[in-house]
Amino acid sequence: MPQELSTGGNTGNHDLGASPRILSEALRDAAPMSVHRSLQSDKHLSSCKTCGQMLPLRMPLAAEKPIAWICVSCGTRYEAVLDASCSLEHLQLVRPERIEFDKSDLIHPPEVVSELIARMFPEEEYEAHEKRHNKRRNIGIPIVAVSLDHGFRPTEDVRLVITRNISQTGIALMSTRATRTPYLAIELPTSPDKPTQMVMRPLRCRPLLCFYEIGGPFVTKVQA
Repeated sequence: MPQELSTGGNTGNHDLGASPRILSEALRDAAPMSVHRSLQSDKHLSSCKTCGQMLPLRMPLAAEKPIAWICVSCGTRYEAVLDASCSLEHLQLVRPERIEFDKSDLIHPPEVVSELIARMFPEEEYEAHEKRHNKRRNIGIPIVAVSLDHGFRPTEDVRLVITRNISQTGIALMSTRATRTPYLAIELPTSPDKPTQMVMRPLRCRPLLCFYEIGGPFVTKVQA
């Protein structure tokens, strides 16, 4: 059984000058953290020692580095490794603890870049082709993104990207570099004091003019 952790953790303060209201509206009810009791028979899941909820976590092997996870059902903290074979549904049963980003070397892009992307994808043109149930919001702002490995451990690939659009279930980003990472953690400046961290799964990465478009669904929200 995973080892329980003590309460704690630092958070960063990094305001990128976005519209907190628009982001908060777009993220309302994003990646709902529903609890599925029917998963208790899954052999890949461990049981939470507090509430009994089955979790897609396991104890680390000798060469593995665990990270802190939160049981969504009861808030118990564990130092464990994510089961790489778990489904996206199982992943919603836990949240990683807040991820620390090293932003010291990041250079904020000029405002003209965001304006260029906004002109490339007009709101009215995009909405005319939108066929999804979750309405997307076009909003071009610079945000911080860090690549995560299969265990949600941060890599050294920290970058500034620009949002193309966002909905309750996913996001599209514009980057000057391609990505092959299984997950991306992003910071959305929904408030000046504590940005909201979400984890997305890049399902597409395609060249688009002088950028790469990276898009995919949110898979979980990082514990605040």
